[in-house]
Amino acid sequence: MWHLRSRKLGASKAAAFKADVAKVEDAEATVEFAKKTYGGLHLAFNNAGIVGAEKYVGELTPEEWQSVININLNTVFYAMHFQIPAILASGGSAIVPKSPNHYSKVEGDNEIMGLITVLPYNKL
Repeated sequence: MWHLRSRKLGASKAAAFKADVAKVEDAEATVEFAKKTYGGLHLAFNNAGIVGAEKYVGELTPEEWQSVININLNTVFYAMHFQIPAILASGGSAIVPKSPNHYSKVEGDNEIMGLITVLPYNKL
């Protein structure tokens, strides 16, 4: 569930949007919902993540590994892919890609840092 909130002149307006963060089309639909509901997208905080199977690397199946990568890394890219143009169209602001705070920091942290590093090249 993605939660979207806007605060304007002391009043708040909140809306919920159900989405599967692992689906590209849901990432796009979420941004479109924010644009329609709030007149644009000005800020994004991306924080989806799972721990995955609690196994040693040699015991993980490729499917278990891919599941973690799909949620912890691909979802940040999917979200930013649609958020960047929407935020630029709204006058710019910020995207905060946050890796999950799980004890297993292997899956996606360095890659998320790479995505953060390229944000200035997207004029945000």
